[in-house]
Amino acid sequence: MVARPGGEPRVDPALVPFLHASGEDAERCLAALLAGETDRTIRAIVSRTLCGSARGGRTQSLETEDVRADVVVHLLARLRRLKTQDEQTPIENFPAYVAAIAYRTCYTHLRRLYPQRARLKNRLRYALTYDADLTLEQDALGIWRCGLTKWIDTDAPLMRAGDTLQRFRSSPAAFARDVLPDPAGRELSIADTMKLLLDR
Repeated sequence: MVARPGGEPRVDPALVPFLHASGEDAERCLAALLAGETDRTIRAIVSRTLCGSARGGRTQSLETEDVRADVVVHLLARLRRLKTQDEQTPIENFPAYVAAIAYRTCYTHLRRLYPQRARLKNRLRYALTYDADLTLEQDALGIWRCGLTKWIDTDAPLMRAGDTLQRFRSSPAAFARDVLPDPAGRELSIADTMKLLLDR
């Protein structure tokens, strides 16, 4: 990290040429910043994050491109504000900032597209976080895993959320039978449902 002129807070060295350039040089620096590794990072995050959406084919391709464009627009606006010093908070780690904006834009898109999904995700996270019998943690790769608290002492691997989702997608009826063995029985809370599912 380097300090900007006048002893201002430090900024990522990759941004310095753009911040000090003017006119066409600044535009060239800006284009270079948004190309290469930045573009690859945005494309990878957007396609990986949106690949599970229910839409497919051309529709998904257009959505992916729209979200990617939204990320670029956000980056352009922030970098221009930073250059004109309308933005007081520096970007100290540009690649990390790009990744954060890409993820945030994807999740905003998914929340808008699937509001029920976002609501369910929040309810599941709440149940997994606040029920003493359940645990939720993020592994070294950033993958969220859930499981029964009693598994922690036995070193049993926590369940990968994608495995459960795959079981549901492949056979919703069988999944429901596994989770709710007695359909005529009581209505279960999300936490109780998770305990039943994970204890099988």
